[in-house]
Amino acid sequence: MGTIAGVWHRQHGDSVRGSAQAQVDGMLRSMRDRLADTNESWGLAQIALGYRSPLDMNDFAHQEGTPARVAVLDGYLHNRDALCAELGISAQTASDGAILLAAYARWGFDCASRILGEFAFIIWDAALSLCFCARDPFGARPFYYVLHPGLFAFASEIKALLTLPSALSRARFNEARIFAFFVEDFSDQESTFFEGVQRLKPGHTLIVREGNAQLSPFWQLNPDYRLAPMSDEAYEAEFRHLFLEAVAARLGSRSPVGIALSGGLDSSSLACAADYVLAERGVVPGERLRAYSVLYSPTVSGFSEAAYVQAVVTQKQIASTVIDGEATRHSLFVPDVIAIMDDLYVSMGYSVLWKALQAAQRDGIRVLLDGTDGDTVVTYDPVYLTELAGQFRWLTGLREARAYARRFYLGRVSAWSLVRRHMIQPYVSGALSLLRARLLRGSDPRPQDAVPRLLNRDFARRVDAAERLSARWQGRRQHRRVRESHYAALMHGSSHGLEYLDLLASRFGIEPRYPYFDTRLVTYSYGLPREQRVRDGWNRRIVRRALSDLLPLEIAQRSSKWIPTKNHNHILLNYELDFIKNSLYSVSNNNLSAYLDTNYIQHLFRQFESTGDAGIGLSLWSVSLFALWLNKWQAFSG
Repeated sequence: MGTIAGVWHRQHGDSVRGSAQAQVDGMLRSMRDRLADTNESWGLAQIALGYRSPLDMNDFAHQEGTPARVAVLDGYLHNRDALCAELGISAQTASDGAILLAAYARWGFDCASRILGEFAFIIWDAALSLCFCARDPFGARPFYYVLHPGLFAFASEIKALLTLPSALSRARFNEARIFAFFVEDFSDQESTFFEGVQRLKPGHTLIVREGNAQLSPFWQLNPDYRLAPMSDEAYEAEFRHLFLEAVAARLGSRSPVGIALSGGLDSSSLACAADYVLAERGVVPGERLRAYSVLYSPTVSGFSEAAYVQAVVTQKQIASTVIDGEATRHSLFVPDVIAIMDDLYVSMGYSVLWKALQAAQRDGIRVLLDGTDGDTVVTYDPVYLTELAGQFRWLTGLREARAYARRFYLGRVSAWSLVRRHMIQPYVSGALSLLRARLLRGSDPRPQDAVPRLLNRDFARRVDAAERLSARWQGRRQHRRVRESHYAALMHGSSHGLEYLDLLASRFGIEPRYPYFDTRLVTYSYGLPREQRVRDGWNRRIVRRALSDLLPLEIAQRSSKWIPTKNHNHILLNYELDFIKNSLYSVSNNNLSAYLDTNYIQHLFRQFESTGDAGIGLSLWSVSLFALWLNKWQAFSG
């Protein structure tokens, strides 16, 4: 939620110093949508750094140091007490920025690997004439930068970098990134929608010296990591310890704390664990947590999360605010979101999230716990059925398929369909793919019809769309083991979505925190034997068992996973057709048609009106957001 920015010019002299400080002040002002009360900058010769932060949240953005070393930190060090004990400094008086500088003085470039938390920081080291930057392992805090001869600049938002004349003169729309947006390829964690503007890859450090930049990972999973064999009880006890520790570290010192409560196992486990920790700290019931939930009517999908949310808030005496998703149009706050968003991220939840954050701000919430991707951390992937087939454990696989169909799918999917999809098809399709590759050896495997029809043909050729899609298709592999599937899911990253959450939440002075992304918990969960995560049809088994005394029975025994696709599509079809149509014509045809086939999009629109196809609806929603984004940047020099 803090805001950081900085500029380093290679030239020297008083004129550059004054210019650098003025530029940083301008960069900070450009990020005015991030709620903040302070606006300070510091400069030496050719370099200037700055930060903005709310006065009551000065543990989020820091500027500390001397002319020899200066640190600017946007983040929260979750292991600050342990760091202070090891560094021999007072945890009561030292700011997180001062702790960071002490860690750098002791461990140098290795200091990033010793920090737990969500952070983005930069340290200017005058003695070595370098900038040392780092971003947390899962990208919860944004860090964008430009680097070219004569300039290194960084900021919490892209718009701040584009206030610099030398950066703006080099920036153009990144057409490869626009193409990736329309084919839903989120694998690139470094590029942005603007050429010349990069994001620091999560879990990496960046060392910038004059004329040289070095990018290095400081945290990544060991794909071969495995925990030593233990009893079920021992595994569960350690998971519980790490989980409660991860939650406790992210609660901060203020109450109440907000919780994004969907009613699923991930968010419910966080709510129950946070309530437990706050009770241990002596916080009375009713003042520990405030829950914010988006609920949809069961009349569309036949399902509602309301009972699960109510089970948690009733048992834990949590104050609860409910956002009616069915009564909230998708487009309600889209103009506000697009106005502050630089890189584009697709979501149908802009407006309900905006309303939830508004409510949290009114309640004085500053920290919001979020269970994003908890199911990825502990994994619920049915690839375990594929693994059993590969081990020729077909009887076990059949038994698990029956249990999974009964518990996870509540009988809506047959055991036979799971056997066919996850136990037979992966091996049959693998053999067919190998045969196809041998037959096509020496020929061109790039089918032109693989390029999405909604793309402008010239644009598709400019970005080598067919080649990119062919390379993506060839690079994909169907995982047959839980471990390799789990590793790919964790290392793929969630940074684009977390950046979007950070941007919106900062607008309301709120910081999302993600206990499931605690690296200790992630590493432990990855090292677990498969049977601890999924067995007898129960996914995330260890969460249910380790927290069984904290979870309401309805949550502990909940198996299904609800996704509001039908509800979202219902809202699009019944309330958003005018918005979509207006969005498509809110920019000139020359702007939109440079990237998309507008005639085909009109065809899709008519088809959606008549059929209500959910896939078409999502495509049109993406096009609408892109059209509004183009309209925002129509004066951009790209």
